[in-house]
Amino acid sequence: MTPPLHAPVEPLQPYDFNVPPAILFGPGRSAEVAAAAATLGRTAWLVVGARSLAASGALARIEASLAAAGLTPRVVATAAGEPTVGQVAEALGRLRSEPRQGVVMIAIGGGSAIDLAKAVAAVATNAAADETDLDAAVVDRLEGV
Repeated sequence: MTPPLHAPVEPLQPYDFNVPPAILFGPGRSAEVAAAAATLGRTAWLVVGARSLAASGALARIEASLAAAGLTPRVVATAAGEPTVGQVAEALGRLRSEPRQGVVMIAIGGGSAIDLAKAVAAVATNAAADETDLDAAVVDRLEGV
């Protein structure tokens, strides 16, 4: 008789695996953003999509709801198509002297806004505060931006 190739596997124990980011998707979900963000931090960095967000008044409503929930909202970038190294570096330049503790990154818009927000968050939390060449900081830390 041939021996088994591997030892019996213990049954998988149940567990929870929670990782940010949370994605709130669908019509009317922007009303829930402030409550969700307030559980995570005190400052909200916003990366927004097309100009229609501001023109419709939706951005002002979201900023007001964040402020009412005790957060300080700040638009740090506006997505214009697929993110570029320059867009990420520009946002990082605006955030150079900003503290990173208690910050919640919120992307409002489509895939480009989400991708830009992810890139800014990744580099902002991994680059040195005194980094001088922000384009190089982006290229060194991200693949494919």
